[in-house]
Amino acid sequence: MRLALLSLVLGGCGFSIGTTPGDGGGDRDAPGDGASDACTTFSTQLDTCTALGGDPLVLDGDYAFDTDSAVLTRAGGGAPTVVSRLITTTTNQVELRVLVVDSLTLRPGTRLRATGARGFAIVASGVVSFEGASLIDLSAGGAGARPSCPGGPGVGENDSGGAAGGGGGALGAAGGPGGNGNSDGGQSMGGVAGAPSSVPLGPLGGCPGAGGGAGGDPGGTGGAGGGTVYVVSALEIALSTTAAIDAGGGGGGGGQRAGSQYGDAGGGGGGSGGMILVEAPRVRAGILAANGGGGGEGSGNGSAGRPGNVGARSAERAAGGTGGSSTGADGGAGGAGTTTVGGTSPTVQAGGGGGGGGGGGVIRVVSPDQQLGTSSPPPS
Repeated sequence: MRLALLSLVLGGCGFSIGTTPGDGGGDRDAPGDGASDACTTFSTQLDTCTALGGDPLVLDGDYAFDTDSAVLTRAGGGAPTVVSRLITTTTNQVELRVLVVDSLTLRPGTRLRATGARGFAIVASGVVSFEGASLIDLSAGGAGARPSCPGGPGVGENDSGGAAGGGGGALGAAGGPGGNGNSDGGQSMGGVAGAPSSVPLGPLGGCPGAGGGAGGDPGGTGGAGGGTVYVVSALEIALSTTAAIDAGGGGGGGGQRAGSQYGDAGGGGGGSGGMILVEAPRVRAGILAANGGGGGEGSGNGSAGRPGNVGARSAERAAGGTGGSSTGADGGAGGAGTTTVGGTSPTVQAGGGGGGGGGGGVIRVVSPDQQLGTSSPPPS
């Protein structure tokens, strides 16, 4: 099997989302204008005329792909595949590792987990098909998730009597502010929410939540953002009704209780959802999810807080951490569905404050013929 993996910083053609090849000078020479081997790119993000090749690829099982090392491995056996063919272009100053194939099929139950600092992309000259409950997973620190972001959330205030929660991360929508702590004393102030920037024109990873403030013990860690993936086909992208692409944010960690103290630490903010971009003349998509993670619960009264949930593969909001501590506040819910802004802790307790929920990510579908199942948040 021959795979072609390319490290691409997108945008070599100079196109942006919503433009058509041939309308802005970035496309190849058109037939009849004197070119000897005319080609028109089928991507608004990169020049597919220089990124074609590969064989049909069928995946069946549990796979891991590292976008930094370009190593694809299958759980349970088989030699890892390492491919070193590289091409580099730019947009958003975001680097992607691109799998170039003739066609791609994910058999029912197949899971492909992509991790690494670079984002992940698939370029196919034929059909991309997800059968059954197959999955590409870039959730909670998946490929291309960013370690920090401009306008990121704030850490909760330290307070030995009850520290505050960290703010939630943001990408397509704002995160939730961290909850205040120490209701029975001078309240500690929750971290500010992450603020979204303009909707990105190309693939961009999600943003992490901020950590909770330290009380008698350390605060919870912020949840990781969701990753980013770009799937483009010259013909069709078809996901079954139960197949999914998941770029949900990670849940914030609960406030800790590690020593002889009561805990009284703030919960971490949830990570934002990442970005999913799919492009083809025909798109049939089952589940596209880039939801925010829930904030972590604060600790108190000698008990640690519980972490928030990872962004769901549905339109349901990820729950914040709850039920671990009688005096630690619950975390805020993650953004999802039409409620894309992350939530905040519903109460202030005597112990640590809850972390804010992560905001929803971004989903873009570029196709004149599209039928979508569950898409959360709604495509922008």
